[in-house]
Amino acid sequence: MYLIKLLPEQIAEHWEMLRYAISESLPPIASETPEKMNNILRHLLMGGLQCWITSEKEVPEYIRAVVTTRFATDDITQTKTLLIYSLYSFAPLSEADTDAMYKPLTQYAKANGCNRVIAYAIDDNVVGIAEKYGMVPRYQLLTLDL
Repeated sequence: MYLIKLLPEQIAEHWEMLRYAISESLPPIASETPEKMNNILRHLLMGGLQCWITSEKEVPEYIRAVVTTRFATDDITQTKTLLIYSLYSFAPLSEADTDAMYKPLTQYAKANGCNRVIAYAIDDNVVGIAEKYGMVPRYQLLTLDL
């Protein structure tokens, strides 16, 4: 299993499928607006949001899962993290899938000066998988829609 970081032209080529996967797994901070998915596409194409896929081959042929990430820096402490912005799987994630994601994403985070990897999760299965790799569910996100 491979984790592949898509190039802008690959994102454009696979946009309809990626759009579906991303829209189904957006974090709770993403509000419903008419331009939401256009904004996400713009950030993907400009590099502010990275798109990764898991595939059984080294090319984006049979896509099993879609992950988006972004760098987030706390303005106060200047702590840089890699935020797993969304994660969608077209089938239940296997151990090979999660192993394929874990090492490259943590290496990518370290290589880019991040202190940690953080993620949103609502699904208990995802939390369980994340805990297997040392992630700790520490906080709850509280929201108030206006």
